[in-house]
Amino acid sequence: MAPRFPDYDLYDVLRVKSSASADEIKKAHRTLCMETHPDKVGNTARNNENFAKVQDAYEILRDPALRQEYDYHRNRNRQYHNGFPGPQYNDQGANNNGEPKLPPWVEVFIQETESRFVNISSTLFDLERDLQTIWPYFVYVTSVYSVDETFWRGLWAGSVSAVNAAKERRDLIQVEIAKIKQGGSFDFARKLPEATGALYTKAFHMRCAMAHLRELFPRLRTSIDISSRTDLLISIEAMFTLLSR
Repeated sequence: MAPRFPDYDLYDVLRVKSSASADEIKKAHRTLCMETHPDKVGNTARNNENFAKVQDAYEILRDPALRQEYDYHRNRNRQYHNGFPGPQYNDQGANNNGEPKLPPWVEVFIQETESRFVNISSTLFDLERDLQTIWPYFVYVTSVYSVDETFWRGLWAGSVSAVNAAKERRDLIQVEIAKIKQGGSFDFARKLPEATGALYTKAFHMRCAMAHLRELFPRLRTSIDISSRTDLLISIEAMFTLLSR
């Protein structure tokens, strides 16, 4: 397990399955807070430790990006637990979370998808933050330079929509993975590499475009030559177009 995560199972702490929805995790946290609060069960070192574990588990599992990263490291850790590959299953063919045993190829597809989702989720989070960071530059351009404000605002709106669409696609894939883990059809599992690869590539291109925008916008304030400013504006438009595809 990565050092940034506790060495105990966060899902076990909250008494939920690893496929639990955000609402189920929130409900479990609320219930356990009432059950384990030291003011109710006694202000002892052990009770305080149990209550702290509940809070730590919730803080990680409530955050989609952190949860994806935790799930990846948790699965990799469990895969090599006790010196043999693969998760452990009981006599009924279910793992510790009550999830049915999956074919090895499905497990591999899911593990690789979840590992990529760590990077995808982090990239989409950064893109949302960076769009807010460069907004003042965007306002500066539309108020100072003779540009088509409607066109530029369309570029901005398109970029925001593109990020949201990528997030929705990621969430849809996560829903399908949860269904597979619960014993659903394996049909979508066969599409995981292609679907995840396409989303990963899109996120990569969007990240590259944003990196260029963060470098180009500040140069407009220091550029004096008209020709240079025109070239910068053309480059910025091109990067926004790439970002919003």
